[in-house]
Amino acid sequence: MRRLLFLLALPFLANCDGAVPIPENFKAAFTAGRVCVPKSIGNSTAETTYPIRFEFCRYRCIDITQQQLRLAWQCQGPACQMIMLATGEAHRIDTEVGCDARDLESPPADECTMETYDFSATVPDAQGTPITGAFQVSIPYLTLEQADKVMARLEAGESPPLVFQEEIGIQNYPNRQFTLQFAPTNSHASSTTEADCTPIGLP
Repeated sequence: MRRLLFLLALPFLANCDGAVPIPENFKAAFTAGRVCVPKSIGNSTAETTYPIRFEFCRYRCIDITQQQLRLAWQCQGPACQMIMLATGEAHRIDTEVGCDARDLESPPADECTMETYDFSATVPDAQGTPITGAFQVSIPYLTLEQADKVMARLEAGESPPLVFQEEIGIQNYPNRQFTLQFAPTNSHASSTTEADCTPIGLP
């Protein structure tokens, strides 16, 4: 079973019984599971959109709300890169017992429920002109400190490309990357199929 792997912007402090308490509310960034995106995407106009789906297994002791997807891209000549960062608000479920914050990262298979996030993104463009070509997409893996800084700056309204550049930098994890091809001759992508899904693992 695919696992929910959230990187949490919070310290892990154990109780006297050894369990790590889960805060009432906290920010979380998706780090592993599956990402489903059509690999060939039409981009006849700069307003063209395409679907993106994140799949994960949610730990029984939390609920996730206010999901957001932020993208940033850059091209140097023909080489283009894109970052996809999905985040959410995590809320502790007080009626659940035996919870441990250490299980948030990799919950036991019988203690999580499959869920999905569905988003719609606009194709990359340069000053209103769609960019044609291949983009290497990365799903960033954040340390606790990075997650805290990134989400605080994004919520303050700072530009995602600048925040990603300064706080995340360049990452090269092959199991967290895939390629998207944008071209006006490609079909318009309105939904995803099983073939469009890519497993995203830990570094």
